[in-house]
Amino acid sequence: SLTRLEQRVLDPHLFLRVHRSAIVNVRAVTAAESFEHGDMQLVLAGGYRVPCSRKYRPRLAERLYFTN
Repeated sequence: SLTRLEQRVLDPHLFLRVHRSAIVNVRAVTAAESFEHGDMQLVLAGGYRVPCSRKYRPRLAERLYFTN
């Protein structure tokens, strides 16, 4: 499961859970797009887009610095 992968395999300094179905390498995040209801979409290197739910947004904000 992703939880097992997150807790036992991946380096917590490099990888972060951002959605119930997604874990990202924080070094690959190039942009974040915010939506009205509080969810976000992360843009990764290579143009990939990954959802970031409200539940995981505070943890993401702790790890990344956002500017307008």
